[in-house]
Amino acid sequence: MMKNRVNVMLFIALIALVAVVSAGMPASVQVITTKYGLHNDYVDANIVSGGNADLPNSPPIYLGWCVDTQGVIWDGVSPLETWIPYSTLDVIPNTVPPANWQAINYIINHKGSANVYQIQTAIWQLTSTGVGHHFGVPVSDPGVQSLLAAAASHPTWQPGQGDVYGVVLWQGGRIQAILIEVPIPPNVPEFPSIALPIAMILGTVFVIRVVKQREN
Repeated sequence: MMKNRVNVMLFIALIALVAVVSAGMPASVQVITTKYGLHNDYVDANIVSGGNADLPNSPPIYLGWCVDTQGVIWDGVSPLETWIPYSTLDVIPNTVPPANWQAINYIINHKGSANVYQIQTAIWQLTSTGVGHHFGVPVSDPGVQSLLAAAASHPTWQPGQGDVYGVVLWQGGRIQAILIEVPIPPNVPEFPSIALPIAMILGTVFVIRVVKQREN
């Protein structure tokens, strides 16, 4: 009876650690986007379904930004669209148009007194298209230049607890990519990096125990 309890405890611990290791962006989410967001952003993103602990369903409505001056974005009257989310803190596939995600993350966390037009123009300047202006605000605008200069002066900055980070919503190019601001939850345990070796050890112990019990 005691051996069985130990085996069950090892198995539960192994499953829990594997869950920690495999945590990340969901495979896809269904989102309604509304251009010209109402929260000092370019596009509001309402994640209707498909979210997980790392990218929860709405509410709240996620603040979003355009990252491609050449594409189109559906508005809120369109049907639900399925998007693939990619964290800008991880490796983003090269199928997604490249951008300076580190600098963009700095800007969305340090907007200061910049308005939505200045922020959007600054983000555009850091994307692969690198051109464009939002409602007549050019790259030469002092507010835009201030955002870009601040980001350039902090090339190693990374968001931490209490900040937001960008998640790219990608549709394969049919609709342009969108960057949404996702809060980093407070008090997240700092142990995922060691979870994998611990899970491997527990898994090995579990297998050895089962094999020995069968031999006996």
